Amino acid sequence: MSSLQKLFLLLALGYLLVKLVFALLLYAATKRVEEKGREFHRKRNALKDKTV
Repeated sequence: MSSLQKLFLLLALGYLLVKLVFALLLYAATKRVEEKGREFHRKRNALKDKTV
């Protein structure tokens, strides 16, 4: 295998690893935002039920 092919495979692997890390970070951030939204919704509904 030539050095150019090795370099290409290394760069392709690096790209996939970076893409995987970004996907995991995006998933974690989405889960946190979703949980905050659900908490806000529960609090809002609890207040709404108290006042009615």
